Amino acid sequence: MMAEGKVFKTGTVDEWMDCGNKAVTIETNTRMLGFLKADNEEQLIADSVTLDNATIIEPCYIGENVKLTNTTVGPNVSIGNNCTLENVSVKNSLIQNHTSIKNANLDEAMIGNHVKYNGEFSKISIGDYSILE
Repeated sequence: MMAEGKVFKTGTVDEWMDCGNKAVTIETNTRMLGFLKADNEEQLIADSVTLDNATIIEPCYIGENVKLTNTTVGPNVSIGNNCTLENVSVKNSLIQNHTSIKNANLDEAMIGNHVKYNGEFSKISIGDYSILE
């Protein structure tokens, strides 16, 4: 490209958003959802999401094949693909792929992949393949 006369310049960093710990990762997720919602160019909620007596309070990102039953999601929640949430209230949180959550009231939670969680805890961090019942 340079041989064709293209000019390369360094970019300007207006803000550094770290993901080094749970609190900062959740804050970064909240900010990014706000940017993406304001941009209006990306679909943040997949068409394959199933809602059964469920409410979504945007901004949220909800991946493919997510089932929400008796659940309130948002604001500021990201949910990965193939998750099931039943009798859950979740806000300001990140949930990875292939995770099942029941009977939970979550705020500022970070939950990994392949997690099965059933409980009344909040402000938690659960890694991949964990089971709490």
